[in-house]
This record gives sequence, C-alpha cells and structure tokens, in this order.
Amino acid sequence: MSELCFSGWKVPKEEADPWWTPLGAYQFQPRYMAIYEQMNNAYRMKGNNEYRKRARKGAMQYDAKKVVSKYWLPVIKQLEDKLNG
Repeated sequence: MSELCFSGWKVPKEEADPWWTPLGAYQFQPRYMAIYEQMNNAYRMKGNNEYRKRARKGAMQYDAKKVVSKYWLPVIKQLEDKLNG
C-alpha cells in the first residue's frame, strides 16, 4: 500500500516477486533482502525531523476523530434520516 508510505522508502516492484492471489489479482511479495535494505535506510535516517514531520502529516489524515467526523457521521446521519423518514 504505497499510498500509505508518507515518508521513507518503498520496496520497488523490481525487488519483489509477483504472486497470483486467490482473489484473482497479482500482489507483489518483496524479497527479504529488499526489506532489509530499506529498514537499514530508515535506521540510518533516525532522528531526521523532516522525515518525522512528513510521516506525521500523512498519518494525521487518518486520525480517528477526523475519519469519524468526515466520513462516518455523514453516513450515520443519512442512515438515521432514512430510518426515520
């Protein structure tokens, strides 16, 4: 889920093997050395405030209060109106 990698490193598809899932689609399984290399890259950057800020900014889009107020409450209101209506 590369869209959830707000800061840091992704394993490129070239370093992963395609796997046909029971759902009828390909997924890519990263090779363990590719994961190891990316984890080492992250470790070397420990303490980097720019990476921290980017990661937090991206993660805050998924803050529970924000998700509930932006997505859940409008749907719950629509359901409530439909049931009462």
